Amino acid sequence: MINGNTLRLNITQQFARIGLEHQKTKLELRQPMAQMELKQTAPSMQMEGGRGQLIIDGSEARAALGHRPPVETVLHICAQVRGIVNEVIGDIAAEGDQLMRIERKTTIGNIAHQRWNIGPMPIQDVGPFSYTPVRIDYVPKETEITWDVHPNADIQVQPQPIDLQVTPGYVKPYIAQQNWLEIGTTGKHLNIEF
Repeated sequence: MINGNTLRLNITQQFARIGLEHQKTKLELRQPMAQMELKQTAPSMQMEGGRGQLIIDGSEARAALGHRPPVETVLHICAQVRGIVNEVIGDIAAEGDQLMRIERKTTIGNIAHQRWNIGPMPIQDVGPFSYTPVRIDYVPKETEITWDVHPNADIQVQPQPIDLQVTPGYVKPYIAQQNWLEIGTTGKHLNIEF
């Protein structure tokens, strides 16, 4: 038989708490831009163009004023003589036709009357004056353009090395709260008899 007050046993405990400190792994990747060198020969252009040709011909204007070279003057007179000779031949042929018709009362007197006012041969070494301007012609010279194009380009690319930096991560455990156990009693001591 146990006499006395009841003794109470109290047990209190605290669980431990573990914390984890961690750091992620860092990866840094850097690569500078590649160096590129581009070489291409510039195109060239050649332009050829000379002066145009200016032609001033005043021969017709001088001829209108009577200033001709001797050969041209002779040719001009010969052309007039040919025209007069053709005209005289035509007149002689007309007189022959009149003489053939003498029975129609055409007399030699009539023919003589027609010829008495012919006058000298009408040759003009100058010719009638006419306004003839000086002839001016301009012949431009074409401009020639030649292109020398270099279509191929020399490209040189030099890549840069990659700079890779790795910061390793970690997991570090630690005790965030210590565990403990407390055992205690409450109440009065007991008188125990066996």
